[in-house]
Amino acid sequence: MTRLLVALLLLAGACSESGYSGPRYTSSEDGISFARLSGWQITRERATVLLRRPGGPATIAIRTVPRESGDSPRTRANVVPAVETTLRALPGAQVTGPTELDSSGYDAVAFDVDFAPPGRGHYQRRHVTIVADTHVIHVFLVAPAGQLVASRRYLDIVIKSIREEG
Repeated sequence: MTRLLVALLLLAGACSESGYSGPRYTSSEDGISFARLSGWQITRERATVLLRRPGGPATIAIRTVPRESGDSPRTRANVVPAVETTLRALPGAQVTGPTELDSSGYDAVAFDVDFAPPGRGHYQRRHVTIVADTHVIHVFLVAPAGQLVASRRYLDIVIKSIREEG
């Protein structure tokens, strides 16, 4: 009985670390897992995991890269400025951030971007960069301008539930 109680307490502690205890999606290819959002489809395009809600305007995308990269490991000091430079290069980009985030115990920052791809209207993007133990994890939500806020809570669930696996 005591062993069962200890096991349950350990499990509860592990689940509360991220604040999420529901179903998870594991991408062994990327070495991560995160909350499986009810009603959202998960697909993969090249090196990116995509979450889409059928009929919804927003897409959540997740890309990972190893922190170890030849002679120059990826650190917060070199990744965050590179992300900001990339986001500022989007057509018509207006970027705010970085803003510190709480992300399951990992070091994380967010940028908010308004941009306008030629001929496609205006879009908004919330781009979160997580510097985890062995990976840099980019998680971003993209939607037509004015529609991002409706899906923001789903992005927050993914961010707070994400963890490295393996």
